[in-house]
Amino acid sequence: MKKVISVIFLVLIIIILSVGCSSTNINGETHRSFEKKRTDSSVHKIQIDKNIKYIKFDLQAKIDEGIFKVIIEDPSNKEYLSKKIGMDEKLNEDFKIQRPKKGDWKITLILDKAIGEYRCSWKAQ
Repeated sequence: MKKVISVIFLVLIIIILSVGCSSTNINGETHRSFEKKRTDSSVHKIQIDKNIKYIKFDLQAKIDEGIFKVIIEDPSNKEYLSKKIGMDEKLNEDFKIQRPKKGDWKITLILDKAIGEYRCSWKAQ
């Protein structure tokens, strides 16, 4: 009986310590390649809480025709990045935002009669 209680006690301590030491990781990625002209947009939300130390973004795009635009906004709609590229242009952005504002961050990707590809990834920790 003492061994069972000791084991239960030990398991509870491990669970409590692991919960207390856990960190928040938020990772995401979107990628699209298109050979026919596309005109559309997509919005990706990243929910940031007070424990997040930074958000890191990695954006790449190559547009053969048309226009590609990316906008990154904080919860108060302040733009941290707004880039637009056109025909035969490339985008390569890699940056980090320290102590991001708590709330829903928004990544908006816009295609206007575009042919090409893009990749957008993010990591918050």
